[in-house]
Amino acid sequence: MEEKKIWSVRQSVYQFFTDHQTAPTINNLASILKLSEGEVRANLIELDQHHHALAFSAEEDQITMAWPFSATPTPYPVVTPKGKYLSNCAWDALSIPYLVGQDAETEYACPDCDQPVIIKFKDGLLEPTEAVVHFSVAPKIFFEDLGCI
Repeated sequence: MEEKKIWSVRQSVYQFFTDHQTAPTINNLASILKLSEGEVRANLIELDQHHHALAFSAEEDQITMAWPFSATPTPYPVVTPKGKYLSNCAWDALSIPYLVGQDAETEYACPDCDQPVIIKFKDGLLEPTEAVVHFSVAPKIFFEDLGCI
């Protein structure tokens, strides 16, 4: 597999998420990159299985995650002037405003007490908050069970 092509596919996935607030289809990527759908699919599988750079469901033929973006509904939406992005968790919600270069707000229910948590970003800075993000597993083992989100 050609390394340059692999990372070009990854970059296109992130650019598509940034521009459209959703995951690209294989057809979208093939058109953008001027590759066959088979080449795109093979690169997505490589990015998923060997690089852990995104999550690709070969059974459904779709990208499900490209951290911090989620392609499926989650309790962690990030609203910007460009639109609403879906993040995988509170940690990922913190990085989307920086990736898309937009002011943003995310609101979700605290998993412990069910109270609303509101986090805002303005001019590239996190606004003061009393919110705390807690990790029940150590960051070094986050990728051992991605099905938990």
